[in-house]
Amino acid sequence: VMRELLARQDSPIRDFIGEFMARGPISMMIDRIEEAQRDGVISGDYDPRMLAMSIGSLSGFPFLMLPIVGPHLGLELDGGFPERLIEHNQKLLSEALRARTEKAS
Repeated sequence: VMRELLARQDSPIRDFIGEFMARGPISMMIDRIEEAQRDGVISGDYDPRMLAMSIGSLSGFPFLMLPIVGPHLGLELDGGFPERLIEHNQKLLSEALRARTEKAS
């Protein structure tokens, strides 16, 4: 994945994946983020496109890094890893993105 997406600028696979992701899951995520911002559920301080990229990175990048750093951190891709990652990311994002309704003093 990394070789196709990063190293080869003229890769048809890269073009396909980029277009598929941009028109599919990332576009849907941007729509949901904008809706949540309009509804006051999450802070409007974030660019929905950048936020979608960040969420995608939090979801996918750990799987690319795990074989490299996992042994040094005591982490492994066992059957429970995906669920633990999801739970971790949900906690992180729910606190970080929550719309603040109270005014700072």
